[in-house]
Amino acid sequence: GNGLAIRTRGAVTLTDVNSSGNGGGHGVSINNLTGSGAVRITSTVEDLSVSYFGENADFGLSIYANGAVTLAGISANNNGGYGAYIDSSSASGLFPVTMTNVGFWNNHYTGLHVISRGAITITNIDSSDNNNWDDEFTNEGIGGVYLDNTAGSGAVSILRTVTKWHNWFSNNEGTGLEIRAKGPITLVRVNTDNNRGDGAILDNCLLDDTLGLCLGTGGVNINNAAGYASYFNNNAGMGLYIHSKGAITTSNISAGNNGGGGAVFDNNETGASGGVTLLAYGDHTNSFNYNGDTGLGVYSVGAINLTRIEAERNGYRGVRLYNASALSNQPVTINDARIYSNHGDGLYINTKGGVRLTDVQS
Repeated sequence: GNGLAIRTRGAVTLTDVNSSGNGGGHGVSINNLTGSGAVRITSTVEDLSVSYFGENADFGLSIYANGAVTLAGISANNNGGYGAYIDSSSASGLFPVTMTNVGFWNNHYTGLHVISRGAITITNIDSSDNNNWDDEFTNEGIGGVYLDNTAGSGAVSILRTVTKWHNWFSNNEGTGLEIRAKGPITLVRVNTDNNRGDGAILDNCLLDDTLGLCLGTGGVNINNAAGYASYFNNNAGMGLYIHSKGAITTSNISAGNNGGGGAVFDNNETGASGGVTLLAYGDHTNSFNYNGDTGLGVYSVGAINLTRIEAERNGYRGVRLYNASALSNQPVTINDARIYSNHGDGLYINTKGGVRLTDVQS
C-alpha cells in the first residue's frame, strides 16, 4: 500500500519525511478536500534526499488539497507513476501552489503535474529524464512538468535564484514544459532541450475555437539577464510555442535543431492585445538555426520588435513575421539579423505598418 496516507479535514504539515520503496502504492498520499487547510511539505536542510519520495510503485507524492500547497526542498524520483501529482482545482478559493528547490527525475509518468485554481510559483526546479523505462526514446507523452490553473486564475511563474545553471526540463519522453494559465506567465533561465515532444508550450490565450476568442488573460515573459539564456533545442517537435492574449516579451533565447519549428510567438487572436518583443542582453544572439520547419514565426496584433537574431539552415523559412490583421497599422522593426541558407524564404514580412530594418543580412 501507500507509505503514508493522510485523510483529514484540516491542514497538513510534514517535515523531513522520507517515504520510499513502497511496493503497492504511493509514497505519500494526502487528501483534505472534505475540509480545508494548507498542505506544507518541507525539509530543514537543502539536501533533496531528506524529504524524499522515490522508488514507489505508483506516485511518489499525491496531494488533493482544499488550501494552499507548499513544497520546499523535496524530490520525487524513480517512481512507477507521477513524481508528484497535485490537484487543488476543486478548492473553495484561489489558493496558490508554491515550490522551492524541488526535483522530479526518472519517473514513469510526467515528473510534476499540477492542477490549481490559484497562482503557481516554482523556484529552482529540475524535472528531467521522465520516461516509460524501456530502451526506446520515443514520444510517450511523459513530460517534465505540466502546470494548469485554468480552473481559476493567477500568474504562473518559474523562477531561478541559484546563480548556476538553469531550471531543467530535459530528456523527457514527451513535452519538457507545458503551461496552461489564466494569468501572466513568467519564465527565468529554463532549459527544455532533448525532449521527444516539444520543448515548451506556453498558453494563456486559451482559445475557444467556437467563439474564436481567447478566454485567458495576461502576457508572457521569458526573462534572462546578461550572461544567462533560456534554451529550447534538440527537441523532436517544436522548440518553443507561445500562444497568448497579451504582450509577449523574451530575451536571450535559443531554439535550434528541433524537428519542427524553432519558436512560434502568437498573440494574433481576436481580443488579444500587445506586441511581440525579442531582446538581447550582453553578448547573446537569439538563435533559431537548423530546425525542420521555420526558424522563428511571429504572429501578432501589435508591433513586432526583434533584436540581434540569427536564423540559418532551417527546413522552411528563416523568419516569418505577420501583423497584417492588426486593427491599426503596427510597425515591424528588426535590429541586427543574420538570416542565411534557409530552404524557403529567408525573411518574410506581412504587415500594414511600416518596416524598419537595421544591419539585416538575408
